[in-house]
Amino acid sequence: LLGLERLRGEERQPGSYLFKIGDPHNPASSQLKRLYVHGADSTNSRTVTLANLTGRKSILSRVRNSKERLMHLQPETGFREIYRIIGETVVTVQDYTSGRHFEDAVSYAFYPVDLHTRTGVKPKPLKRGIVPTVPISSLIPKDSKNIIVAGRCISSDRLANSALRVQAACMGMGQAAGATAALAVRNKTTPSSVPLEKIHGLLRDHNAIVPEKS
Repeated sequence: LLGLERLRGEERQPGSYLFKIGDPHNPASSQLKRLYVHGADSTNSRTVTLANLTGRKSILSRVRNSKERLMHLQPETGFREIYRIIGETVVTVQDYTSGRHFEDAVSYAFYPVDLHTRTGVKPKPLKRGIVPTVPISSLIPKDSKNIIVAGRCISSDRLANSALRVQAACMGMGQAAGATAALAVRNKTTPSSVPLEKIHGLLRDHNAIVPEKS
């Protein structure tokens, strides 16, 4: 870890420290990981640009403080949280941490509850044997007909979303959403009207991991 000066109150954030990862093949270089830009908003190009500029300025000041040379800078800010839909089902943190098996489950999740805030990061690991599921109804906006989504915008509360937002869970949602959309088009119906067994069948045809009732 780099030794950095104490930040002012308005600058303090849980990611104000940087991980310094060495390269055994090039001892003179290392990677700096993790810097938070709290309040970053992915709504439009103006707010995204503001987040990028804020992050770059902060990283540069820390590199200068450590008296090291910057060889490469990640050009864009990664947004941990975005807008979420209100779906036919809202996955709550209780649903997630209890491993609730939804009747219309189409994929699994695995990551711990991992909410990052201004006051710190407090991960909540899942208990052994708990495997959360994702219902197809959480990917369908409430009262919609021909819309299905996948990824971090899943209908969920903030704590559940902090676990559902990771790549593996989003990949499973995406495959399930894609299969459902294809079946809806093929059968000239809406995503919410596609029989669950047909979704599961198509997912299995493509070697997806389909939730099974215990």
